[in-house]
Amino acid sequence: MAQYTWEEFYDKFYDWSESTQISRMSGLTDFGPSSEVFDVATEYADPKIATRFLKKAIKAGVKFTGDEIVNMIDNVTEEFIPALVMSNSVPYTRDELEYVAGYVSDDLLHRLEGARGIEYTDWKDFYEAYPSWTTEVFSERVKKLKTFGPSDEAFKVSNEFVKPDEVTAFIKQAVAAGVRFTPDEIIEISYAVEQDYVPELVKHNASPFIAEALEYLAKSLPEDEIENVIDESNIRFSQWEDFYQYYDEWDEKTQVRRAGDITDFGSAEEVSEVIQCFLDKECAIAFTKLALKGGVEFPVAEIRELVCCVDSSLHRDLMRANSTKYTEDDFDYFYGLVEDKIIKYIAKEEKVPYTLPSEIQIQMPKQKGPGLFTAILAGLGMASLYDKHVNGSHHNGRCNGDCAHCPPHYGYRYGRWYYGHDHVHGCEFGGNRGSGSMD
Repeated sequence: MAQYTWEEFYDKFYDWSESTQISRMSGLTDFGPSSEVFDVATEYADPKIATRFLKKAIKAGVKFTGDEIVNMIDNVTEEFIPALVMSNSVPYTRDELEYVAGYVSDDLLHRLEGARGIEYTDWKDFYEAYPSWTTEVFSERVKKLKTFGPSDEAFKVSNEFVKPDEVTAFIKQAVAAGVRFTPDEIIEISYAVEQDYVPELVKHNASPFIAEALEYLAKSLPEDEIENVIDESNIRFSQWEDFYQYYDEWDEKTQVRRAGDITDFGSAEEVSEVIQCFLDKECAIAFTKLALKGGVEFPVAEIRELVCCVDSSLHRDLMRANSTKYTEDDFDYFYGLVEDKIIKYIAKEEKVPYTLPSEIQIQMPKQKGPGLFTAILAGLGMASLYDKHVNGSHHNGRCNGDCAHCPPHYGYRYGRWYYGHDHVHGCEFGGNRGSGSMD
């Protein structure tokens, strides 16, 4: 068999036929630089031939660069890959290792990474490489992480764990590193972690919860923890139905504070119900202001109830927020409860003809002078006896202006009748309306 030095072999290699290239391989006495060996190896189309050639080269002491190995790894037999990978002359780059990782065992990859000093303690390196690792390697390396990336990546990695205690340990590790999860991520994670960790988990939200989240979190939280979650986790009740569902479980100041997040108030009847439940008038006023600012309009029947729940500073705005028409009877009701100027303003704005009771002109009947008979009796000293007989024994049902001697009778005010004397409004005898009747 003819023998060839590497220089002779390499100079003539490209002039030979493929069969000659293969047969002359056996006569090689030495090998040249890895770049030339790489050139020859990649010319062999059959992986078995390329493997035989490279085995001979590696046995002769040839070491390849990482780039050369990466480009030859698909041209050799599978069982030869570990030997080829271990023939590197310098540590692999990170990119080269990521490529090689798909061809070698975890143990070999560990050794290669160790030679390179790669431990995957940085999140970016870890996150890019972890999909190619076995469960054992993944579990080992995740414990060595010193940094973490964004919550969506941490959430994705958490799905690699199967056992609740493993998920919990990883999430705790992420939270300790400063990761804050979105409400949706927390809801998903809450199903996977140990249940006693959920109350702590919900405190590490990146953005405020909305009340809808409670429906999901309630499945993972004990009942007595729900209110703690609401208080400590910045949950916002932006939808009226959510607020209305939970409000009676809160103190009044909390109700007002959380009402500030409402973006769409519900029905006027429900809003009115909430306002009328306040014991603290300041809270009722604050809540009513929020409702009015939110565009709530009330039926007049509800406004009748609400004027007593707030102070005069809010009466005008409240009465203007009517969804039904006012009537004269409504203004009679408000008289004495609402300032006169506000009633007049609303009546004018609503185009309802209305005169305040205090502005009705009283027409007093004129008193007749004494007649001839009275004068004669006066001369005889009997006028007082006559007057007592005529005027004191019977009242004619009409106001005579003598309130001090008027018999008890009915008056009408604030929507109801009352019995007595000195009626300023709604006098049965017509003292201020002149009707002389109770109608």
